Amino acid sequence: MSLSEDILKIATDIADKYMVPTESITLSEKDWEIVTSAINDPPELNSALKTAINRYKKEKL
Repeated sequence: MSLSEDILKIATDIADKYMVPTESITLSEKDWEIVTSAINDPPELNSALKTAINRYKKEKL
């Protein structure tokens, strides 16, 4: 086994160990329309969310 193959195996083993299992969700047609509508035309941000965004920006700087 070459060094590159060995490193790839180790990295793959570590990634497999920490991977979060995926989950599929099946939406009804009505629920799918709600999701796509929210993506295409998101609602206005409420004041609590605006405050949280501003606080986050201040703490990150």
